Amino acid sequence: MLLTENMRSINERSAIENKIVVVSSGPGPRCKNRRLEWYMTVTVILIAIALSLSPHAIERSRFFLLTEYGIDQRVFLLYTISVGYAGALALFFNGRMPYGYWIRVICAGLRSILWANMALALAATSSIEAFSITVPVLGMLAIAEIDSAYRALVDQGNAARDAAGNR
Repeated sequence: MLLTENMRSINERSAIENKIVVVSSGPGPRCKNRRLEWYMTVTVILIAIALSLSPHAIERSRFFLLTEYGIDQRVFLLYTISVGYAGALALFFNGRMPYGYWIRVICAGLRSILWANMALALAATSSIEAFSITVPVLGMLAIAEIDSAYRALVDQGNAARDAAGNR
């Protein structure tokens, strides 16, 4: 009887330790093969760093029209910091964080809005004779982010299917 109780407490302790290890063991199982999402997320974080280093970066660039949309530099900085770091956390803990895929979807959508607004601001300040070649690049980044959001949803479906198969 005593031996059985000791074995049960050892098994319970082992189960608790295993749960702790699973929660704190680093990147999630679906963190790999997300290069494009990582590049986009790091780019947004680097934009935030550039904005924090240069207080008049938007006003003195071709993106000055963003301020006419009501997006001043502080708002843009807060937006890029939030979306960048939330996206990085969601990608890093992908598969380990509850609803992490929704965070990935939302951040990809917000990054798509960011790239689209930047493309529109450049397109509006360009003329036919001097059209900015960056506009199509930013437009394609916006489309790539929509694809990243779709991929996050597909990943969640695969994860749910895998979990249902393991039961």
